[in-house]
Amino acid sequence: MGKLLDSLYNRYIFSIFILLFNFNINQTINQTKKFKGINKFIMSPKAKKSLILSGIIGGAIAAPILLPLIPYAVQHTLVNKEIKNNPKAFFDRRVENAIADSGLDTKVADLGEAIKALEADYNALEDKTTPEAKAKKAELDTKKEELEKIKAELEKVKTEATYKATEVLAQLGDATINKENEKYTAQYVVLAYADFKASLEKLGETVDVNYPNKEDVEKISEFYQSWIDKFDKINKNNLNVTSTAWVSGLKYDWEIAKSIYASESRLVGSYLEWGLSYAYPINAFYDTISSIKGPKATKVLKNLKEGLESNVVLSKVVIKNNVKAFLSAYYSEQLLAFAKGTETEKLVSDIINSNTTLDKETKDFHLFYVNEYYKGSDHGKGEDLADLKVLKENTYNEVENTIEVFDETDNKTYKVYGLGLTEKDLTAKNVGLNSIKGSENTTTGKKIYDSILKFSTTSNDSAQEVFESGYQTSKKASENMILTAKAVAKLITGTDKGVWNPTVKYDADGLGKQEAVDTVLKIRDAEGNINLPEFNKWMNQEQFFFGREDSTYYTQQKKEELEKDPALADAIKNLDKLGYTPLKNSQTKYGSITNDQFYYGALEAFKGYNQFRDATMQEGFSYFPNQVPRYGITTYQYSRRADEGVGAYNDNAKVEQDGFGAFMFNADPYYSLPKWSVTSFANHESVMGHHNQIYYAKEFLKKIDGLTIGDIFSYTSYVEGWALFMEWFGIEAGLYGTPDFENEDYYALPKDFRLAKGITNFLRTTSKEKVTQDQITKIKDLHGGVYWNLVSSVNAISDDKEHALKAVELANMLQYFGALNEAQLRNMRRAVDTAYHGDLSAGREDLPAGASIKDVREFLKANSALGIGDITSESKRYLNLPGQATSYNSGKEAMLKLYDRVRRSKGLSRKDFVSNKENIKEFLNLLLETGALPLDTLKEIVEKHYNL
Repeated sequence: MGKLLDSLYNRYIFSIFILLFNFNINQTINQTKKFKGINKFIMSPKAKKSLILSGIIGGAIAAPILLPLIPYAVQHTLVNKEIKNNPKAFFDRRVENAIADSGLDTKVADLGEAIKALEADYNALEDKTTPEAKAKKAELDTKKEELEKIKAELEKVKTEATYKATEVLAQLGDATINKENEKYTAQYVVLAYADFKASLEKLGETVDVNYPNKEDVEKISEFYQSWIDKFDKINKNNLNVTSTAWVSGLKYDWEIAKSIYASESRLVGSYLEWGLSYAYPINAFYDTISSIKGPKATKVLKNLKEGLESNVVLSKVVIKNNVKAFLSAYYSEQLLAFAKGTETEKLVSDIINSNTTLDKETKDFHLFYVNEYYKGSDHGKGEDLADLKVLKENTYNEVENTIEVFDETDNKTYKVYGLGLTEKDLTAKNVGLNSIKGSENTTTGKKIYDSILKFSTTSNDSAQEVFESGYQTSKKASENMILTAKAVAKLITGTDKGVWNPTVKYDADGLGKQEAVDTVLKIRDAEGNINLPEFNKWMNQEQFFFGREDSTYYTQQKKEELEKDPALADAIKNLDKLGYTPLKNSQTKYGSITNDQFYYGALEAFKGYNQFRDATMQEGFSYFPNQVPRYGITTYQYSRRADEGVGAYNDNAKVEQDGFGAFMFNADPYYSLPKWSVTSFANHESVMGHHNQIYYAKEFLKKIDGLTIGDIFSYTSYVEGWALFMEWFGIEAGLYGTPDFENEDYYALPKDFRLAKGITNFLRTTSKEKVTQDQITKIKDLHGGVYWNLVSSVNAISDDKEHALKAVELANMLQYFGALNEAQLRNMRRAVDTAYHGDLSAGREDLPAGASIKDVREFLKANSALGIGDITSESKRYLNLPGQATSYNSGKEAMLKLYDRVRRSKGLSRKDFVSNKENIKEFLNLLLETGALPLDTLKEIVEKHYNL
């Protein structure tokens, strides 16, 4: 009826317009008589009469129809006025009318009365066991069930009416006139999002949103566009900061969804189960390749076959890496049987077929992957094997990523060759996505990577633009590293100039064939000039890695000290649970060390990260208005350590009794970060970084009138951008020393390294006389005493108090260098990720387009102080997880710009802004309280909150 009235109302307005038009024509005719010289334009009396007559007739015909609509027209105007001025009255009336029309409220009331009467009758019965009583009780129960059903129906009517009423208010209301429209709009967004989820679930009954085919993709794209159109109708005046985050964020979500599905990334097994912001091809880094099993495997198999038909296939190097991952996950028993058996080699397909417990769908997927799929790839060929096999001997000269299987019965680890990386794999060009040729009818590697780049950076920057940005910043970022190297050289040698050529124990190839050897490094010449590559080698000497210290460090006394330390009880349990215990007391060679050193080095690393947590957690909490729970610390599964990066954060892990979530580091001495990266690395992953951000969203998510859409956003550009932003904020907050607030370079060296709020905050004096024995003991023990030893490596220091002051200063310098190095890593990531996967019109001589793993490693090595283990693991990560690494700097830069804009808007210096905890709390809380938003949305809410 309402639509009919609206239609008639519109006709009414149109008819009035015609009448007025006719009237105006007659008026015009009359007016023209007053002017001379234009009689030729005056209508003839006959024409004039006809025009007037038509107006009269039209009015006479329209009047009987239009007169009854005048009240409706008035009502329509009043309703619009009410929507803007008195939204509560409009809302209440709409909901009340819907309830009244349903008649359910009357039924509820009537049933309530009937139940009361039945209860009275039943309670009046003395004997509740008689047939009459039982019948009465059954009738009463039936009525109560009926009442609950009707109440549920009534709630549904209320919800639907609320949804419709708030939709009108969200679109036509105006919070600048009546603030209540904000509340109703928020209510609408929450209900609309619930409707979206229900509609998406319903869509999922007819299409597969996680593993779609071509027809599914078209339907899914149309679905998302309809929701974008729906939210476009919301009046922005009705949105406050929080609801702006919801609406803008959801619309961006849906735009990204359209882009991902349109890219046809399904043809390379794009994994969508974790959400659209994790839509990377199935890979070994996240081990999503091992999640494909059962019915999922059949669907992915179908998509990969379709991709194979149109030449949309991953590179052979990547495929082989994925095969290694799922073999390790599903076929360990079969691999162990092979390793202990008499056969010297075996087809991987035979290993798969010999598993009698795994379901057929998963095995069929694996068989296709190792045969047709691998053989169908025409780029990034590497070893380019005719058939994938496992072997007992290292026939192909694998240098890393070799499969290892552990036999619990004889406490022995066996190596199985055939699927690890060889020199041919490491030097193979065109291993990334852009080398997928594809077809015009489906997709190309460029299209797939561009869609990943868009949701990773939440920007429209091209691969070439991202590459140029990363390459240029990588080349410029070494200035502060050189200044730090000069400061370190001066502290250790005691002079600004003069040759400094220290001899250190250095391992050039990590787990390669070369041993760690004494190496002379020419770091500083007579004039005081620093050779940065040589200093970077000094920063990667053996004693800077947990477990790679000199073998004499892990004495029996040191081992017992670590094992009996109550603070390491959880660490020992975790190492045992994760498969590291067999390393203990084993003298088997591992790189340049032994398995025994590996194990106790892992405990020493746990000790170092525990010390960081104890020293810095409360300082980190002080910059936020709400405090998240304490985090736990753990490492990776032993069998997975070579496939993982240097570390991560897992918010769902429970690894300590009083810890929530877990900061994870790689305990392998050859895949770990050095000791001087402890602060920046742990800060990134824990407090103030990932742990703080993720648990903040879990526990302190902003609501409007008690309503929220939930913690639904998880954009990598925000998540990783936040963690990197907190890495930088560690410099600003004084974790490494007194910040140089006057310097325009926000990464500038601290003005003074002697006092810091980071891991050396146990020393609170620069006066030698005030240094205590406890402080001396702590710096002697910190990270195995490496800072204590190095600061006196040139000039002996006889006074322990003076020694402690200098060792603390050196520790702070090197931890700061770690922060610079981590920032440089993110610069380089943008360059190397796009060099692997992007459509580049021009690369560089030292980082060409279509780069190989070796190309990437050489670039990382030449432009940073990353350790060999870090370089090894990171280079594989970028290949297996395209696009993800580009997100860090884009997010950090966006947040840093907002930080600066807000600070300047308040007229505060950098020092005042960070020192005034209320200002910094307000800003950081705003960034956190609505979840991991797209960067454009984050910018939008900050501008709205601060009126920028």
